[in-house]
Amino acid sequence: MFYLVRRSFSFHMLEMTASAVFGCLVTLLLVNFISTQIMPGTKWCGKGDVASNYDDLGILEDVDMCCREHDHCKVFIPANSTRYGLSNVGLLSPILNCDCDESFRQCLHKVSSTASTLVGSIYFGLASTCVKKEFPIVKCKRYTTRESSRRCAEYKLDTTKPKVYQFFDNQVFLLKNEL
Repeated sequence: MFYLVRRSFSFHMLEMTASAVFGCLVTLLLVNFISTQIMPGTKWCGKGDVASNYDDLGILEDVDMCCREHDHCKVFIPANSTRYGLSNVGLLSPILNCDCDESFRQCLHKVSSTASTLVGSIYFGLASTCVKKEFPIVKCKRYTTRESSRRCAEYKLDTTKPKVYQFFDNQVFLLKNEL
């Protein structure tokens, strides 16, 4: 592919491979995402939302619907605060209910697009913890390890005690070919 690049008021031809073009697009998306904190093409995917109302969705409608539903999770611990006897010491992101995170994961997998994969990979790469009212954790029975992320995939719970709010590990977002 050839692209015209403007440099000092003159145009130069620049040959780029498909992977380089994709890399540039991803970089531009990430720069935009970092500055607005909302995924381009969406109004609900990111920190907060930029929607004018509940029905206002971006052009990536299916992905945006997943994010909108996730944003309306009722059980969460806001950033830098304590709720349910648990503290979220993170300064940027709330910790959401495990059921909400799992529904979000399934929704993104169902959409099965490049955008949903990017959103899932970013969110579940950063949001390693969720909160749930469950029988007390005794220990982790089985871990999963992927790249630099080691997370508990199965817990041993003490069913003789009452359920309490506690932190659990979110699973890493798997790509389509890894499911």
